Amino acid sequence: MMISLLLLIGMASAADEPASAQPLLHILQEDGELNRLARQQRRTAEQVRRLGGVFKRLELRATQEGDLNRATHLAEARLRLEQAQETGDLAQALDGIAQELTAQRPGVAAEQQAIALAALRDLLDFLIREETRQQAQDALEKAQEHAESLAELAKEQKELLHETQSQIAKDAPPELAKEDVQQLAEAQKELADRIQESENDSEKMAGEKAAEAADALLENNLEKAEGKQQEALDELEDAAKEAAAEADAHQKEMERQELLDVAKASAEFLARHEVVREMMVEMAQKSNALTRRERMSLREGSEGEFAIEKEAKALMFQIADSGSALFPFLIKTLRQDHKRLAQQLAPPSHEVSDSSLSLAAALSERWENIIDAFLTEADRKRPKAESPEGEGDGEPPESPLVQFSVEVELLKRMQIELTEQMANAKPDDWKWLLERQRELRQTFEDMIQALQEDEAKEDDA
Repeated sequence: MMISLLLLIGMASAADEPASAQPLLHILQEDGELNRLARQQRRTAEQVRRLGGVFKRLELRATQEGDLNRATHLAEARLRLEQAQETGDLAQALDGIAQELTAQRPGVAAEQQAIALAALRDLLDFLIREETRQQAQDALEKAQEHAESLAELAKEQKELLHETQSQIAKDAPPELAKEDVQQLAEAQKELADRIQESENDSEKMAGEKAAEAADALLENNLEKAEGKQQEALDELEDAAKEAAAEADAHQKEMERQELLDVAKASAEFLARHEVVREMMVEMAQKSNALTRRERMSLREGSEGEFAIEKEAKALMFQIADSGSALFPFLIKTLRQDHKRLAQQLAPPSHEVSDSSLSLAAALSERWENIIDAFLTEADRKRPKAESPEGEGDGEPPESPLVQFSVEVELLKRMQIELTEQMANAKPDDWKWLLERQRELRQTFEDMIQALQEDEAKEDDA
C-alpha cells in the first residue's frame, strides 16, 4: 500500500515545477508532453479511487475479524483520502488537473497539481506512521506472548519440582516409586525440550538445567533432580520477568509515541489557527469599514477554521483508546468552537468583535494547554534510561494520580473559561453554554469513577 502511494506521488510530481516554467511550457506544448501528463493524471486518479476501495475492504475485513483497532485506523486513512482536499475527493481533483492539461492550461493545472501533491504526501505520511504503529503493535504482541509463554513454562516447572519434593518426602522404596519417578522424568524431559526451542541464552540455560533434572530423575537421583529443577525454575522466572518488562516497555513506548503524534498534530492545528487569529486582531484595530480584500481574507479565515474543525476529527481516532474521559471531550469542544468561529467570520456577517476575538484567544489557549498535557504525559512514559542523569533517583514510581492531576487542571481551566463566557453571554449562547456545562460536569464524574475503578483493581491485586 505504501509503495502504491510512493508511485502516485512520483507520478503526481512529474509536472510540478516544470509546468510553471514558461520556456519549458512552449516545448511541452509542441511535443504533446502535456497530453502525456494528462494521461498520467487520469491513471493517478484511478489509482486513488482504487486505493479508497482497498481501504474500505480492509476496514470491513478488520471489523468482521473483530480487530476494531485496525478497522478504526483504516477508517481514518479512508477519511483522510476522501478529505485530502478542501473541495472533497482527491481523485476528482486529479481528474480536474488532467482536464486542465488536456485543455493546454498548464498554469491552472500546476496550481492544482501542488495542492494534490501536498495531499498525497500528507496521506503518505499518515500511512508511514500507521505502518510504524502496526510494527510496534506486532512487537508488543510478540513480547506479551513471549512473557506469557515463559510464565506458563515456569508454572509447569514449579509443579514438577513440587512432585519431586513430594516423592522425596514419601521416602518410599525405590522399586515402589520407580513408575512414578519414570513418569516424572518423561514430563521433565518433555518440558526441557520445549524450553530449549528458544534462541535466548538465559532460556537455553534453563532448558539445560531442566534436561539435567530429567537425567537425574531417570537415574532415580531425586535430590540432584530437585536442585536442577530449582535452578531451571529460577532461570525461567527471571526470564519471564525480563520478558514482561520488555512488553511493558513496548506498551509505554507505543503510548508515548501516540501522545507525541497527537501533540504534533495539535501544534499544527494551533499554528493554522494563530494565522487566522492574528489576522482578526489586525482587522479589529481598524476603524474603517472592511475592504473587499479584507472580507476575502476573513472568508479564507472562516474556511481555515472550518477545515480545522473537520480535520481535528482524526484526533478522536488517535485518542479513542487512551482511557481518558477528558481528552475526547476537549477535542470535541475545540471542534465545536472552531466551527462557531468559522460561522462568525463567514459572509455575510464577517464578524470581528470582542466576542469572536475572545473565542479565538480561548481556542489558542486551549490548544496550548492540551499540547502541554500530551507532552507532559509523553515525558512521564519515557524510559528511565532516557531521563536526565540523577532524575528520579530514590523516588517511588509515579502513580496514576499524576495523569489524573493533569486532567483535573485542564478541566479546571476549562471551567474558568466557561464561567467567563457565561458572564458575557448573549441570549442565543445560553443553550450551548448550559449543554457544555452539563457535559463538563459529566466528564468530571466519569473521571472520578474511572479513578475509583483503577484503585479498586489495585486493591484486588
